This record gives sequence, structure tokens and C-alpha cells, in this order.
Amino acid sequence: MRLYPPRACLSVLILAVAGCLLPLTHHSILVPCLSVDDNPFVAPLVSTHSQAEHVTSELPWEHDIEFQTAVEKIQTPLLMAVYRVDLEESTEHEIHNIALAATKLTGTVIPAGGTFSLNEAIGPYTEAQGFLPGRNYIAGQITLDVGGGVCTVATMLYNLTILSNLPVVQRKPHSMIVPYVPPGQDATVSWTASVDYRFRNTTSGPIMIWAKIAEDTLFMAFYGQESPPAVQWRHEILSHTPAATVRRYNPELAANEERLVSPGFDGYLVRSWAEITFPDGRTMIRHLGTSHYMPSPRIIEHGLRIEREAMSLLQAARKEPDRATAIRLWLPGLDSNQQPPG
Repeated sequence: MRLYPPRACLSVLILAVAGCLLPLTHHSILVPCLSVDDNPFVAPLVSTHSQAEHVTSELPWEHDIEFQTAVEKIQTPLLMAVYRVDLEESTEHEIHNIALAATKLTGTVIPAGGTFSLNEAIGPYTEAQGFLPGRNYIAGQITLDVGGGVCTVATMLYNLTILSNLPVVQRKPHSMIVPYVPPGQDATVSWTASVDYRFRNTTSGPIMIWAKIAEDTLFMAFYGQESPPAVQWRHEILSHTPAATVRRYNPELAANEERLVSPGFDGYLVRSWAEITFPDGRTMIRHLGTSHYMPSPRIIEHGLRIEREAMSLLQAARKEPDRATAIRLWLPGLDSNQQPPG
């Protein structure tokens, strides 16, 4: 276990479950996470995200001797907040990176008044530290970079911070929306770009982080000495930019064949806040600022475009052993010195 002094920095990402608030006429409705396949105007009034959920069942570490010993030693008997996220959309390398980050974080203790930094806790995200190449979002593009997938952990930490009603010291959203949490609930980190996730422990006692992957699901929780008030995420879509569709020719594809290169992402400007309800019934609004997400085009590659009738002629021409006959079958009037397509 690592103990961080009050001024230390440690950054982590969290995955959240709440819906998104959309302006519709003069009202706002709670809708699920938005993606290129979602229509926010026909969404149900209440929904949970398909990949990130509150945990109500038994946690995968509750009977582990190591966990029980740590709780007793650090004196963090109360579960402050817990989240889980399905890793079905993650690649093998990304799951490796997420598991490595979770292992490094498990047992981390932030004392009262201490500041946690993900980069200081588990960085740098290099091959020398055991990280592998994974997907990374940069300026509206998806690239491969060592450590890709760690942002899933950072996003989970961000959500746990909000659900525990703790102050966020540093958080930056991705350049594009991510598929595992609603817009406004994500966080990103980068060692080379000095992008960190940090939060502060303002409780009167220590907070311990525990995380584990079980059955392709990442679980993460905060344990402490104080129970936080009830917290619920809220979001309002201030602007929406639909993703453009880009079609480009690929000579390696067969005639009329298409291949989806990138699914594309809509762009959003999202305002976020949290509704907090204390045990005595008092309520308050915690403003969490805005998150801007760039649109990314849907990219489709295609082979030679041929109409159905022409395709039939082409197939017949390819079967014709006599070259001159094949040319006439393919396109009457074509110069005999030209090569027929295919």
C-alpha cells in the first residue's frame, strides 16, 4: 500500500452511469449516453448506461484476506462509492493496461487533506512499466499509443470522486466522446502531455482505493470513515454537431465492396452538474463546468463502384476466354487497346 502526503498528486479516471439532460422545447429530460446510433429525442425518461453501472451486488474482493486486512489496518470501514464498467469494447492490450493500472492502484491510501494524482500513482505509461499499445483519442482522431486504456481507470476515479462529494483538482475530458460513459463524465490522462487527473480528500480520515477485474468487468471503490451524501449526475447538451460521413476509394477492395474504417462520433458541448441530497434533507447543486467534444467523421472505404447491370456484364466478360469478345461484353464501343476493368 502507498501512503500519499497531503500535497502529493495522484491522478485516476472513473466511469459513470448517470444519464444526460437534453433541452427539449422548454424542458430537460434524462436520457442515456449519446452515441452516433442514439436518438436523444426518443430516449426514455430514466436510463442507465449499458456499460457502466452502480453496483448493488457483492463486490469481487469482499472475502479477500488482503482486502479485509487493509480495511482493518487503515481503518476505512465504510464503502463511500463504487462503480463497475464492462470491458467488452476494450481490446486485449487495453484490458491488460486497465488491469495493470488497477493492480497498481489497489490499496492506495490518501490521508485526510491529501491530494491524489493518477500520473504520480501509476505513471509513466511506458513499455518499461509494463504497458502495451492501445487506442488513444487525440484531436478528434483515434491513434495507437502505449498505455491506451488507462483513461478508463481515470474516468472511473472521476466518477467516484463526484459520487463521494470530493473536490476535483484537475480533470480534462477526451477530445471525443467515449463509448463507456455519458458525455461529461469522462477523464483523460497523458504522461507525455502532462495531462493528469487529481482529487483531494477533504474528509477527516483516510480514503483507500480498491479495484479488481472479474469476468471482463472492472470494479473500483473508495473506502473511508465518512459516508457521503446522495449524489446524482446531471448533464445538459448545449450544442450538438453530427458526425460527417467520408467515403474514400480503396483499390484493394473488390468491386462494390465496402469497409467501415471508423464509426465516427458526434460532437457535443455539455454542461454538467451534480444534485446533492444530505441526510437531513438539505439539497445543493454542484456545478462541474462544461466539456467540449470534437466530431469525428464516419469513414467508409469502398472498391470500384459498378451498377448492377454493369456488374453482370463484367462477370460475364471475365469468364469469356476471347479478349475481344470480353471487351465488347464489358462495354460496347470500348477501344480494343484498352484494358477492361478487373
